[in-house]
Amino acid sequence: MGWWIGLAVGAAIVALYLVGSVRIVNEYERGVVFLFGRIHAVREPGLHFVPLIVERMVRVSLQVTTIDIPARELITSDSVTVNVNAVAWYRVVERDGSGVVSISVERRRSVVTWVVAMMALFWLLALCAVGVTFLVVTGRRDWESRHLAWLGAMIFALVAFRNAAPGSPPIGTFLDFRAFFPAVALVALSLVALVATFLVRPRDELGL
Repeated sequence: MGWWIGLAVGAAIVALYLVGSVRIVNEYERGVVFLFGRIHAVREPGLHFVPLIVERMVRVSLQVTTIDIPARELITSDSVTVNVNAVAWYRVVERDGSGVVSISVERRRSVVTWVVAMMALFWLLALCAVGVTFLVVTGRRDWESRHLAWLGAMIFALVAFRNAAPGSPPIGTFLDFRAFFPAVALVALSLVALVATFLVRPRDELGL
C-alpha cells in the first residue's frame, strides 16, 4: 500500500514539473530561452515546453515601447551647456541579445540655419566696415564723423545680435570664435584706423 502512495506522490511531482514547464508566447512577443545562463534558442508565438531549472525563458515584446528620459545637463563640443529632456521610442529587432542602443544629441536644423545666418551677417558687416575704412584711409572717400558713429553703433549691434543667438549660449562658443570675435575685432580696428587717419592727416586731405 505504501508504494502506491510513493508512486502517486512521484506522479504528482512529475505532473507539476511538466505543467510548470509549459510556457505560452503571445503573438507580439518572442521567447528567449537561456540554457544554464546562455542563450539557447528563440521561441516563436505559441505553446512551448521549457524544462524548469535547466532552461529559463524571458519574454521580449516586439511592440514599440516609450521611455521618458529625465532632464540632463550636457556640454556640447563648443562648450555650450544645454538641458536635454527627451522621450525615446524603441522596438526590439534583434532577438538574440546582440542589439545595441545608440543615442545621440544633435542641434535642430533650424538652429543650425540660424547660427550660419548669424555668422554670415557678422562677416558681411565686418567686411563692409573694412571696405569703408579702406576707402577713407586711401583718400578715395572724404572723412566724416558719422563714420565713427556708424562703426561704434555696429559694435554694439554685433553684441546685441550675438546675445540673441538660440539658447543664449555663454561666451566661447563655435559662433564666437568663427564669426563674432573676428567681426568685432575688424570693426574695432577700422574705428582705430579712422581715428588715426583723422589725427595724422592734414584737414584739407580729409575733405574737411
